[in-house]
Amino acid sequence: MPSRNVLQVILPPDVMATVARLAKLQSRSRSAVARDFLVEVAPILARVATTLEAAKAMDATGRARLVANLEAVQDSLEHQARQLTLKLDRATRTAKRPGSGSRRRAERAAPRPRRTVLPPNH
Repeated sequence: MPSRNVLQVILPPDVMATVARLAKLQSRSRSAVARDFLVEVAPILARVATTLEAAKAMDATGRARLVANLEAVQDSLEHQARQLTLKLDRATRTAKRPGSGSRRRAERAAPRPRRTVLPPNH
């Protein structure tokens, strides 16, 4: 019998509404949706914990450098996330247009030309 590690959390209403929507769309329980999400982000949470442990062991100068590096990474990730969100929004709008679904499927089915990347000096 699997171990029972139970975690009860109180979610803000907007987060709970999103989890409920996903659960309904997937015919799953809200708990299963939340569990799968946490399992997927567990490696990221572990990295955050490791980083916080390392920061705790650093002196003030080391922490300042770490903060500066992490802020630069965060800026980059936020930019990438915004770009991905825009692409998803565009794809959703395109998919909602009448007749767009069959054209998109045909485009995906067609083989794409391969790009050959040559190493420098060629």
